[in-house]
Amino acid sequence: MIELKSEMIEVRGVTITVQEANGFMAAKRSRLAIQAVEAEQVARKDGTFDEDEAFWRMWVYPPLVAATVAVDGLDWPLSCEELMALPDELTTTWYNAVHRLNPHWLPKPDPAQDLNEKKGSSPSPETPTSE
Repeated sequence: MIELKSEMIEVRGVTITVQEANGFMAAKRSRLAIQAVEAEQVARKDGTFDEDEAFWRMWVYPPLVAATVAVDGLDWPLSCEELMALPDELTTTWYNAVHRLNPHWLPKPDPAQDLNEKKGSSPSPETPTSE
């Protein structure tokens, strides 16, 4: 059996252990992301859409929940709303630990978009121009 790496973080009296994802964790993350897309569609229809909340539900909550194997100092599991209310110091440390073990879970830029930007005629502010 392949051993999966884990990491323990401690912030403000809360200890959380996260793990390199196995297949079940990957499926859980995907299911939570699908639920986030469905919730976003409902929120757009009923006029309650919030871009920051949608981002959190899609890109932050699923990996944190899916890769977490133990929590001490908080009731667990936490709803998305409860997790959003935690101190940023805790959630950022947690998020970084999850992605150190699962870098393939980080959002990636669309390569097609990058190619289109390179083809554009106007230079970016960082692109030097000859005068």
